[in-house]
Amino acid sequence: MVSISPSRSKLPVLNIALIFFSMLPVTMIVPVFKDIIKDKLGGDSLSVSFFMSSAMLGSFLFSPIAGYLSDKFRNRKLFISAFAILDGLCFFLLMEIKDLSILQGVRFLEGVCHIFVIGLLLSTIVDRENDSGNARFFRKGMLLGLAGMFLSLGVGLGSPMGIIKKKNPELPFIIAGWMMIAIGVISFLFLTEYDFIFRPKINFSTWLEAFKKNKLILVPSTYNFIDRFTVGFFV
Repeated sequence: MVSISPSRSKLPVLNIALIFFSMLPVTMIVPVFKDIIKDKLGGDSLSVSFFMSSAMLGSFLFSPIAGYLSDKFRNRKLFISAFAILDGLCFFLLMEIKDLSILQGVRFLEGVCHIFVIGLLLSTIVDRENDSGNARFFRKGMLLGLAGMFLSLGVGLGSPMGIIKKKNPELPFIIAGWMMIAIGVISFLFLTEYDFIFRPKINFSTWLEAFKKNKLILVPSTYNFIDRFTVGFFV
């Protein structure tokens, strides 16, 4: 069941905060990739790199599925809560697995779980901005800008937190797991959902026609691809 905030002009602070905290666990574990894959399990550099890529592959493949399911069942909160808890359990499992192939498989599932969480949290922001009865935020991009800012902040602050690995290389995974479980519980208890605003379906021909009218859209799209590619390359 979707609950609607009584004050449409109220800033969705919890939604944005959860976006920030959801990004901390996934980058917190980056500094210990080598410790776990190479030093503990005897993997090579390719295995270390693929440990990052397997999660991204899971996110890439299941991102549209997350959106489809939440739209179909008209519920984002339940999916966010359930997959945040599953994500936390995946972090715990990653510490226990000794086989590299199984480890990469669980890492793939972790990426799937995480995209359900972060993708649908961002969807709640889009729902808020598409509410025509909300003059303060309607189609202004303000909330998405804030969400993007705190998402980036979470990415930037998460990695330095990996310094706690000096005490125990598995500690970042433990903290990441509990953080995601906490996010799941908090989401279930307190997260506010907003009206689902559905637009006419866009097929490929409609998209192509819109693209022909505004080919400059290639500029930010290309920049976004290069930006994400270089980040992954350096990691």
